[in-house]
Amino acid sequence: MWKKSSPFLLKSNHSIKKKLNYCQRECVLNHQTFTLRLMRYRDIKELLQIERELYEGKTPWGRSAFLFELKGPYPSLYLVVEYQGKVVAFGGCRFNQTNGHITNLAVQTDHQGIGIGSLLLTEIRNFAFICQCQSLSLETPKSNMDAQRLYRKFGFVARNIKQNYYDHDDAVLMVCLLRG
Repeated sequence: MWKKSSPFLLKSNHSIKKKLNYCQRECVLNHQTFTLRLMRYRDIKELLQIERELYEGKTPWGRSAFLFELKGPYPSLYLVVEYQGKVVAFGGCRFNQTNGHITNLAVQTDHQGIGIGSLLLTEIRNFAFICQCQSLSLETPKSNMDAQRLYRKFGFVARNIKQNYYDHDDAVLMVCLLRG
C-alpha cells in the first residue's frame, strides 16, 4: 500500500518530486500468509540463494548488483515476499522520468503458481502509475513461456528480441503502456 509524503523520492518530468512510502503488509495466497515489504540489505544473501535455485547454480545478479540498485543514483523499488520469516520471492524496478524498467522478478520454485509473481507485478505497476510513468519494460527469456504468459496478462506486449541476452538464450523485450 502506498502513501504520499515519506522516504521514497522520485524525480518526475525533471522538476516534479513525488514522495511515497511503502507500508509492509500481509497477503493471503493459497491459504498461506505472506509478508510483502521493501527489500533490505540483509536480504541479499537470500536473494542470491533464490537465484541459484532458479538459474542452475548461477547468480545473474551478484551482491554488488543488488547493492548498486539499493544505493545507486537511480530511483528504484525493490520488494520481497516472506513466508514464515524467509524470503521466497523478490521483484525490482528502476525508474527514470517516464519509464519503469523491471530488472528482477523471481519466485522460489516451491512457491510458484499461487500468485506471488502477480502480487509483485501489481505492486510495481501501481507504484509506476503513481510516479506518473508512461510505461513499464522488462526482458524475459524467450524460452520462458510461463513468464511471458504472466506478463501478457498484465498488458505487456513483445517489442523486440535481444539475441544471446541470457548466455545461450535470447530475450524478449516486453513493454506495457500505463498512460495513453
